[in-house]
Amino acid sequence: MLDFAKLAGQIPGISQHLSQEATVNYQRLERARVLLAKTQEKQTEFISLHEKWQNRLIFSAAVPLESLETCVDLQPAPSNHSVFATDGSQIAPLTMKSPIVT
Repeated sequence: MLDFAKLAGQIPGISQHLSQEATVNYQRLERARVLLAKTQEKQTEFISLHEKWQNRLIFSAAVPLESLETCVDLQPAPSNHSVFATDGSQIAPLTMKSPIVT
């Protein structure tokens, strides 16, 4: 059975933890924005370096086909559509069971 007295005592700690997580996530986001801006400035230089050294890499790194500043507006997906995971992961389908009508 759920002990509300114990749960009430833990709420301030949970609140503090969530506040700290929000702060850390904001810092990560700001760092990512800074790195993206720096990368956008030097994209051609990075692509040239990749072309020069790609045969020495032990893994195959992705290279953007267009500018990192490219932003494409997408239309909402139709209500009936399929999603495929091309990286080997699995996507669990959302199953909608219709109510039984008698």
